[in-house]
Amino acid sequence: MKLLLDTHTLLWFIAGNTNLSAFARSLIEDVSNEKFVSIACEGMPVLFRMRDNTPVAFIEQDFTNSGKVNPIKEVIIGPKNHVLPTAISVFLETIGIGSVKVTKSKASYR
Repeated sequence: MKLLLDTHTLLWFIAGNTNLSAFARSLIEDVSNEKFVSIACEGMPVLFRMRDNTPVAFIEQDFTNSGKVNPIKEVIIGPKNHVLPTAISVFLETIGIGSVKVTKSKASYR
């Protein structure tokens, strides 16, 4: 199996962080699986903030695209997230990203 690891997953795996599920850890540890690390952060500084005494990696992204073609077409809100779709729309419009379809997922996490 091929695995694409994002920054959080890689850092949690290296640090032995319990935010990484036992299943995910077993997939990464399985030597028969091929692992890749996202190159989205290559050459970009990875920053950290603290969340519940755990460093969480993030990369600052400019999604305004300098007024060119809108890079975000759709936002799907997780089924257990209680944010209002209109709040997301207003936020996106405030930062110059309009005409984004915002919907709430009906899929379960299982």
